[in-house]
Amino acid sequence: MSSVSGFFPMCGPHAVVSCEISVSLAPKEERSLFSKIEGRADELAECFSASDEIYSVIIAKGEPPRLEKSGKIFSVGPEQQKDWTVHISEEILKATCHQYTRWNMVEAELRKLLRYALEIGEYAGTDLRNISLKVVDQFCHEKMDDDRYDISCLLSRSSRYLNPLAFAGNKIWHCNSGWFAVSGNNVRCLNHLNVSAVDGSLEDEGEEVRPVYSVMIEHIQSVKASDLDLSGTIFADDHVATVDAMQWMHKSNKSVMVDLLQENKLRQIGLKWGEE
Repeated sequence: MSSVSGFFPMCGPHAVVSCEISVSLAPKEERSLFSKIEGRADELAECFSASDEIYSVIIAKGEPPRLEKSGKIFSVGPEQQKDWTVHISEEILKATCHQYTRWNMVEAELRKLLRYALEIGEYAGTDLRNISLKVVDQFCHEKMDDDRYDISCLLSRSSRYLNPLAFAGNKIWHCNSGWFAVSGNNVRCLNHLNVSAVDGSLEDEGEEVRPVYSVMIEHIQSVKASDLDLSGTIFADDHVATVDAMQWMHKSNKSVMVDLLQENKLRQIGLKWGEE
């Protein structure tokens, strides 16, 4: 990546390094998602239809879940080298895409995986506490081009989410904010936004590690399950409540990015014209 581009999105045509849908579960003494799903990894792996590769989801108590690809551990290494990961515990279920392409495809795959896991665990809508969407975007700037570093070339000074101190000239800083938003269906959504400027490094395939300045934008949105109609098959393509919630939170995330970024950066990642 040439330094003449100033701040550039981590993933080329877009900046999304991870997209995650998670569900918090009410504890159930009479059943365990762990015990029900353990040993059925091959069935769960069938959810990863976005790739022709064969995946397995390996889950063991006391160990972090991992994916296997063609018999070899696939999830070892930096997050950016993974495609999909699954985390399953007694009270949390989350599916993450680390190789984001298009929202409609990624969101459908994540919902399918969550739907299958909930069916295995025999969880109903009344067993869910919250449904959340977390999107992490990353932009980088070459340290070798330090004299051209200007955070206002990436972020808008007029953003309502940023403290003026972010533009004070320091290359390391952090801003966070939180608020409630209400959807058209009168569903309240809790938002957490963390924007951090940090030291980092970038390793391209076949190239040496390069020092960079990195700006991470983490947007987490969460709705109470009790505010949604969760009758029927949760996360199914025809489950209106969860599909609508995901679409609304996705649009809200895009709105936040439009507020944060400079117009030329929005054009660079395709957000100005509503691309996903």
